[in-house]
Amino acid sequence: MASVTDTVSSVLGTLLRFELKDDAAARGFDALAEKMIAAVRAAEPDALVYVVHTVEDAPLSRVVYEVYANQDAAERHQSADYFQHAMVELDQYVLSARMEKLGAPHGKLLASVRGTT
Repeated sequence: MASVTDTVSSVLGTLLRFELKDDAAARGFDALAEKMIAAVRAAEPDALVYVVHTVEDAPLSRVVYEVYANQDAAERHQSADYFQHAMVELDQYVLSARMEKLGAPHGKLLASVRGTT
């Protein structure tokens, strides 16, 4: 059985910030995000967090925060058909994007992420 430290150190996160082209692009992005959230919720139990945020005072910006239990879960997400289709559709909405890969978390974690119940 993996220790709590091993479990936490295998957790992977990604932070993405998207700058969208215009209001119509923002509506399209938000609709696509809803589809992605539903697909991840239904098919990816090891996607521990998958959320999309609007940004205060930046109506054409979105932030996506993803946390996966391990590298395999992140790779399964990226290879899923719905992810591949979303990447193609995304181009029509996005002016620019920035991705940050996050290291192992440090701080307060939910019990389910720490590997305890």
